[in-house]
Amino acid sequence: MPHCYTALEELIYTFGGPWLFGLLLSGLLILLALVLSVARMKFAGTDELPGPAPTQQGSQIDHSFPFLESLNEVLETNRAEESHGHVHRMYFMGPNTFSEPWHLPHTPAEQITEIVYEDAFNRFVDEINTLAAYQWWEGSIYSILCILAYPLAWSWQQWRRRKKLQRLREFVRSEYDHSCLRSCRSRALYEGLKVTATPDLMLGYLDFFLGGDEKRPDLPPRLRQRFPMSLIFGGDGSYMAPFSLHSDSVLTSLMSQV
Repeated sequence: MPHCYTALEELIYTFGGPWLFGLLLSGLLILLALVLSVARMKFAGTDELPGPAPTQQGSQIDHSFPFLESLNEVLETNRAEESHGHVHRMYFMGPNTFSEPWHLPHTPAEQITEIVYEDAFNRFVDEINTLAAYQWWEGSIYSILCILAYPLAWSWQQWRRRKKLQRLREFVRSEYDHSCLRSCRSRALYEGLKVTATPDLMLGYLDFFLGGDEKRPDLPPRLRQRFPMSLIFGGDGSYMAPFSLHSDSVLTSLMSQV
């Protein structure tokens, strides 16, 4: 009797047999995972997108929609107030990987020595560095996925990075008592500290703001007093994470002071 093949077997032997068909199918799955991973990286950023750029002086606003004009004025006021109270931006060290997680230096920068208590700041840094570290199993899963399917490993790493950023934001925003700040108002309102990151989740930074009760005429420093200013590129220069210069609302508002 002739040996009859099913439709699936016919398809498999059409492409050269089980081994060749399996390799071809694996290649297609890896290619699909790579395309989806790159697409998600390009079109899905962090949960905090940079705000719109400040309106240039003399720009025209459509007065036929007064509610839009009012909203624009509110956003402009909020950005201006935030930038006027900005003192310093401290960048996290490390590329936020499982082997090199984010961490802050224990020595406060010269720009913030007048607005923080050094001992309390060191304790705050210890808590931040502990939260920013990854668990051993997270790195183990990443290593296994790197061998089996690298695009899935990249997606896993980005997901854990996003979770880590959300955890740090939640801690600074609502859990930490802001005891390292000298401002009584900042400690009472849980303000003065803000954790942010670039869309690729590799470069993170901590912004320091005045509380409003410091009574220091030299704070915050004007833009010209901040020069030379460091603008650090995000990414690592690879295909999946090319170098990029991120401009957020605080930086844009500061530059508009010229």
